[in-house]
Amino acid sequence: MKSLTARLEPLFKPKHVAVIGASRSPGKHGNRVIGNIAVHGFEGRVSLINPAGGEIDGAPCFKSIEDVPGTVDCAIIVIPAEHVVEAVGQCANARVRSIVIAGVGFAELGTDIGRQRQQQIVDITKANDIALLGPNTNGVFNRSFRH
Repeated sequence: MKSLTARLEPLFKPKHVAVIGASRSPGKHGNRVIGNIAVHGFEGRVSLINPAGGEIDGAPCFKSIEDVPGTVDCAIIVIPAEHVVEAVGQCANARVRSIVIAGVGFAELGTDIGRQRQQQIVDITKANDIALLGPNTNGVFNRSFRH
């Protein structure tokens, strides 16, 4: 079994980050996340995921996390809640090592569907040894880390 430090390294010191829900639209969360990654000087690899494919600001978009070559250390999920469980399952299939879920629509709603979604996410990440941050978070910023 990996130590806690080893399990959290992909979250706090990722070399490859994927943005699931990357957006071309300024002001949308999926666009702001891309900008924040760039502004704060992340020096690792960034893969953009958008089911429409194409490009965002000259960077190619993969249609699915499962299409991304190599190991993704951290996936940042910025899509509507009703699609998050499926995205987490795809992350598990792609052997993503950590996930940040930025969206809302989970147990905080106080509804059965919200609690159900959140439990499904927890079950998938536990079964696949994926570190999970969220839902309802903006992620982490490790100011002292540089590649």
